[in-house]
Amino acid sequence: MSIAGTFDITVKTPVGEQLGVFVFVVEGELLTGSLTTPKGTVDLSEGKIIGNKLDFFTKITTPMGKMKAHIKLKYFHHLVC
Repeated sequence: MSIAGTFDITVKTPVGEQLGVFVFVVEGELLTGSLTTPKGTVDLSEGKIIGNKLDFFTKITTPMGKMKAHIKLKYFHHLVC
């Protein structure tokens, strides 16, 4: 099963819930795509898929400025955890 598609997300942070949309594009074990938040859209980089695990980097905007985020997720039948 492919994780390719568009997913609404909610992230709980110290400054409250943050909303966003992931777009995942899959070619074999390569993962690309984007993350859109109220602050703009950023690309995913260094993405890979191994089994039901996703591993990628993106940039996020925080009260302290932009930061590189390393994100690791698991998915089950389009449920991302």
